[in-house]
Amino acid sequence: VTGGDSNDASGYSSSVSGGRNNVASYDQSSVSGGTENQATGENASVSGGRLNIAQGENSNISGGMSNEASGPSSSVSGGYDNEASGIYLYLFGCDGQRTQSFFQLLSQVGTRL
Repeated sequence: VTGGDSNDASGYSSSVSGGRNNVASYDQSSVSGGTENQATGENASVSGGRLNIAQGENSNISGGMSNEASGPSSSVSGGYDNEASGIYLYLFGCDGQRTQSFFQLLSQVGTRL
């Protein structure tokens, strides 16, 4: 654990760098910054954001809020309230997406005023 406040790195070779109330609880999992993020899968990672959970093996989340990557090798990049529970799913900047498919790429491009 490096910096931050109330962080926990309890998995083997896991790490938490900065942020607040972050948890890396499985082998080689990591959280970098953000608030109340969890990396609970083997080799899972969360980079920033808030209330994100990476629990699939080799899953990762980059920012956003309330996202979950529970499928093996799935990723969520940004957005809000997304869940990637299939294998090799990639969600980029989506909001409210739930998918269990395999080998899928979803993106949501638009401008919000």
